[in-house]
Formats: sequence, C-alpha cells, structure tokens
Amino acid sequence: SYSFCTLLVSIISNMFRSLFATSRRFASVATSGKHIVIWDVETTGLDPSRDQIVELSALHPHSGEVFDVMIKPDNPMGDVVIKIHGITNEALEGKERFKEAWDKYQSWVSQFQDSDGKVLLLSHYSFSLDVPMLTTEVGRTNKPVPENWVFADTAPAIKKKVGKDQRLNMASLSKYCSLPEPTHRALSDCQNLWGVLKNLYPQDTLDSIAKFYKLQKNHRLKKRQAKPKRTTRERLPPTERWWE
Repeated sequence: SYSFCTLLVSIISNMFRSLFATSRRFASVATSGKHIVIWDVETTGLDPSRDQIVELSALHPHSGEVFDVMIKPDNPMGDVVIKIHGITNEALEGKERFKEAWDKYQSWVSQFQDSDGKVLLLSHYSFSLDVPMLTTEVGRTNKPVPENWVFADTAPAIKKKVGKDQRLNMASLSKYCSLPEPTHRALSDCQNLWGVLKNLYPQDTLDSIAKFYKLQKNHRLKKRQAKPKRTTRERLPPTERWWE
C-alpha cells in the first residue's frame, strides 16, 4: 500500500512538473504587445509544394512600422490567381527573389524580439496557407525558420469575441467591424486584421492579444513545419475561401 501511494504521488508530481514546464516554455512568448508582428503573404496558388510567395508583408502594431516586398517567382502566374490579388507578372519583373526577401524579413522581425529572442507572429488561418507556404519557401533556401519565432492563428482569438455563427473570413470580419473591404493584398490584409483585433479587443489591444495566446493550450501556438491537408478549392471549407 505504501509503495502504491508513493508511486501515485510520484506520477502526479511528474504531471504537475510537466505542466509547469509547458507554462514556463510559453511564459516569455510575447510578454507584451511590443513583441507581436502581424504578417501575410500573397502567392501563385494554394499548393506550397509547387507554388511560391509573390508578396510578403508585415505590420508591427506597437510602432506602426511595416514591411512590404514583392517577389519574383520562378514561373509566371495564371489568370485566376492574378484576378484574386491583382498582382501581375509584369509587376514582378525585376523584383528580388525569395532568398533576398527572406534575409530582409528576418532582419526586420528581429527588431521586435523579446529578451529571450522570441516574437509572436500572427496571421489569419495561418496554418492553412501562410505558415506552410513560408516554411516551404524557406526550406528551399536551405535556411531554417528561427526557433524563437512562434506562429499563431488569429481565428481562435476572433472567434471568442464574435461567436461561432459569424463567418471568419476577412471580408466578413471587415464588414462586421465596419472596416474597408479587404483588397487581398498582403499589407492591406495585415492592416485589416489589425483593425479587426482593435475593434474586438478595444482595451489594451496588443497586451490583451498577447495574454490570450500565452494562456492558450492549443498546439497551434507552437512553431511547426506545417503541412497543409487542404490545397484545392473543393476541399477548403467556406470560411477559408478567402477569395469569395
């Protein structure tokens, strides 16, 4: 009986130690809103294995600083995707390649890291397209995504405020918050997303968002080399059909 009680106490103790270790691991993630970056991409399509990024943009809400670069892909884009974001093949002529843009982006983001080198990068439905596309593109350069970059999806924070019946695509959310209709350009979408977050979290917006993600137990908070399971129009749920 004594041995069983000792074993039980040991198991429970280890469980709590593991829980506290997890809390400590995320404790320094975005300790304040100063370490949050909102980012977005425009691409040649929806399949990270063959498509590429043509625009990479970001907004640091605390300072108002922005990053915006257009990128020349290896192959010309088709008419369908051009109609979605309005970026033409001609507009990308002479633009830099992803490798150069990535170096600039890393340098820009590094300004906003906390004392532990961490930064929280927010995008909407990030694990459906943005994160898989970025990590795949970075992989092609044989350079890693920084370990201290923590990616998170804004959909949970928004859904908590608008309820389950509200559509979560950016067009619907912009209308819900009386914001201008999004243009499907990366920087514009970053600004619209920030507008939605300010509308839904009006008091101390950045710190409220930071606190929300620090408290999340969702595995999506962890940086991972995401592999999308949905890459075609037919398999995307309505809330992720951002072009409609």
